[in-house]
Amino acid sequence: MAKFKKGKRKQEWATIKPGDYYLVSTLEIINTPKDLMPLIFPRTSLFRAGLLLLNSKTDPGYKGPLAMGLKNLSEFDVKLQIGARICNIVFYKIEGQTTLYRGQHQGGRISPHEEEQQV
Repeated sequence: MAKFKKGKRKQEWATIKPGDYYLVSTLEIINTPKDLMPLIFPRTSLFRAGLLLLNSKTDPGYKGPLAMGLKNLSEFDVKLQIGARICNIVFYKIEGQTTLYRGQHQGGRISPHEEEQQV
């Protein structure tokens, strides 16, 4: 749909029509250590505009940008500037042993190029 243009002061606007669903990713890249678990929360400005951010926790050991679903639940077009802040992250401390993330989306990959097995 649109891409962030690094170094450009004014970014493009995206129009999200009613019912539209997009996969969005953060500009920031995280490098999660083994003793932290990030949990993503949408900013209130999103749901005030009728946008639903579909997200989840992130596993310890995940490295890369975060990908989330964005859906317009309203009956109106919603304009969102590319690069706008859409979420907050809370890091939870993990005590004890953990298993680091080693799944197919490491590094922010959205979809696999070939069939893969879950680990």
